[in-house]
Amino acid sequence: DSLLVEIERLEAIASEVALFKTDYAPVLALTVDTVEISDRTAVEAALAAYDLLSTDAQAELVTEKALLDSLLVEIERLEDVQTEISTFTTDHATVLALTTGTVVSGNQALIDAALADYHLLSIDAKAGLTTEKTLLDNLLAEVNRLDAITLEVSTFETTQSAALGLTVGTVTVTDRSVVEVALAAYNELSDDAKAELVTEKALLDSLLVEIERLEAIASEVA
Repeated sequence: DSLLVEIERLEAIASEVALFKTDYAPVLALTVDTVEISDRTAVEAALAAYDLLSTDAQAELVTEKALLDSLLVEIERLEDVQTEISTFTTDHATVLALTTGTVVSGNQALIDAALADYHLLSIDAKAGLTTEKTLLDNLLAEVNRLDAITLEVSTFETTQSAALGLTVGTVTVTDRSVVEVALAAYNELSDDAKAELVTEKALLDSLLVEIERLEAIASEVA
């Protein structure tokens, strides 16, 4: 009689274990590498069902319980990473909406702040923001390029202010060297800087034309 009672108890445990494994087979087939945040409900349901099992059935499902616990830990980690990512993209939405075609030098502070916050993120969060990091790097490079152009332009305007202060009405033959130096300096500039100095280049060309006209007159007179 006692043996039969024990057999029936063992059968009941085996039935509990088998039913649990069947009901939660999809969850138990997951690993920490394949589990996703969307699996949280299924994992929590399996853990809740485990807690309702008999002590003996739970003792037969130690491996499964450990798996479920590790899955929940991984889900919580993924949620933390997702929170990091969403917080970063929300906090820096303005700068992340820029492109290399729309960014201006005045955006430097926004870019620096975003990059500073990026470096404070976890490795996993950084891995989820590779596109955003590439964008920020490109924006910074573009701002640096624009700053370099601005510096070129301002330096040219400062060093060649004597020539740029002339007009076709005030220029004289003696100004030729000043104008030619300015034109030579212009030719040494980058294409981007030249594009910013179209008006100045047109002025210098007109001054040189006027100087040549005045020289021709002086030659005729002489």
